[in-house]
Amino acid sequence: MKTPITIKADQSFLDELDRARTATPVHQTRSEFVRNAVTSYLVYFNKELLPLLKKQRREIEAVDEPLEFFTESGTQDYDRWFR
Repeated sequence: MKTPITIKADQSFLDELDRARTATPVHQTRSEFVRNAVTSYLVYFNKELLPLLKKQRREIEAVDEPLEFFTESGTQDYDRWFR
């Protein structure tokens, strides 16, 4: 099932869109061109960008986690000293 969407754009955007879609020998309507462009970007995003983003997130999480020395020692010392 296809869901209609609306894109608010000025005339210069539509002119650029028409220039790009008519530059190829394949005739496409504006909606076909936009749908294909978004699909191509999502394929690129999932194949190229998403793995990099996941890797960066893992690296950031590893840096943000406290060192085991501080968490274990701090808990043990707190329990021994204050309970």
